[in-house]
Amino acid sequence: ADYPMLTCVSCEEGQWLDDAADPPVCRECPTHSHTLPRVNAADISRCECEAGYTNATEIECSPCGLKHYKLDLGNATCSECPVNFNTIIDNADTFEHCQCEPGYYRNTIYYEIVAAGGLYYIAGDTTFSAPNPTLTVTRGRQTIIKWPENIQEGGNHPLIVSETSGWGGAAVSFAVKSQPTTTIDVPVDYVGTLYYYCQFHGGMKGVINVIDAACTDCEAGTYKPTISDARCTTCPDNSHSPATSDAESDCSCNLGYVGPSSLNTFPCAACVPGKFRSNPSLNICDDCGQNTYNELHAQDSVGACLSCPENTESSAGSGRKVDCVCSAGFSAALNAGGDAFVCTPCGTGEYQTLANSSTCLECEAGKYSTATAATSPSTCQTCADGEYNTATGASACVQCETGKWQNLGVNDRHALVCEDCPTHSDHGQLGPVDVNACLLGLAYANRTLEVNFHCISCPAGVSCQGGDQELTFPTNTHSPGR
Repeated sequence: ADYPMLTCVSCEEGQWLDDAADPPVCRECPTHSHTLPRVNAADISRCECEAGYTNATEIECSPCGLKHYKLDLGNATCSECPVNFNTIIDNADTFEHCQCEPGYYRNTIYYEIVAAGGLYYIAGDTTFSAPNPTLTVTRGRQTIIKWPENIQEGGNHPLIVSETSGWGGAAVSFAVKSQPTTTIDVPVDYVGTLYYYCQFHGGMKGVINVIDAACTDCEAGTYKPTISDARCTTCPDNSHSPATSDAESDCSCNLGYVGPSSLNTFPCAACVPGKFRSNPSLNICDDCGQNTYNELHAQDSVGACLSCPENTESSAGSGRKVDCVCSAGFSAALNAGGDAFVCTPCGTGEYQTLANSSTCLECEAGKYSTATAATSPSTCQTCADGEYNTATGASACVQCETGKWQNLGVNDRHALVCEDCPTHSDHGQLGPVDVNACLLGLAYANRTLEVNFHCISCPAGVSCQGGDQELTFPTNTHSPGR
């Protein structure tokens, strides 16, 4: 019998043979799985998870998840990114998807090499204490090495990177030499030690240690909000942040500055003269206290508030030395520079109740004061009875002179000159307050009026002896009077 010719066809790449079907049929591998090339998959188990995916079950592939990656096709566990790395996607299929988390960055290592005496040195080693130094490179991070100039021969001293110790070893493919630098990009899975040597001088050679990839902390005063290898951003002017900050809001205004609405809003404005900010928790510029001043911006301590000069005072928040005005009891005048007051104490017979006055007030007539720098009109004392002064600003009162007396019935008597004794009377006292201190002269008699007296010629029959003495002649005698 004749039988038909059978032709066997393999399932295509990405398919598997379902021989339970009748007839058998090739089926597509489950989502995110595939077969290895030319595998002729006989069942679904030959479908393996794609890069970036791992087998959750025998027939299901799931993403590796954030912070993980898987490089190859296969039913293998995903690798975890190093510490402080993360991924933006959940199906990362290369290590390059592992990037630094917010608050961290991956910087390029940079070496600058110098040459001296046929040896390599790190630039900055001015004493040449460490010849042919050991260098360090990081897996998954770029390192750039700048060659030194060859001053004697011209050109440079090119640096070769090799896996072989000594001079003349074959260069590795991931170290690219391009004058005047060698750029090294060590694969993330590289294991081993590297070596370097100068292309032209055998004595210039050393070791390169290879370390795991790592992210670097954002320094204080910087921040980075994204998952990336980008460098950190500097905080806005006049603000700072702690290390590893991951948002601009982590930046806060420096002491001496405040933000528009809070410490982490910008721009930061300097505290004006007369103020300071020393509390890191409050968005407030505090006033300098009374009797102090501060002429500087952006001050961060109460110590910036200086005491006013002697005999001056200021209100809180004073921002100039000239805001320190002369206290009560002093007269004020600007100094030659116009930046401060010269304070002169009020003299005797003067006072001033107000600060920042250009003059002193005088005690009124009838009063006096012996004090200086007086601050109240009560300092001016009324002259004692029997004393007076008619001028303002007196430091003493004058006693009523001989031949005069002070009438206590006159209200403003201390501001008036003392009254003369009545005509034809006199006395030798100082400061009398009774008209009766005035004594009659010879041949005059005292005749009392309602509030005073007056002198008359001595009447007939009386002998006027002076000093208010009158003698009556005996009976049957007589004097003609005067």
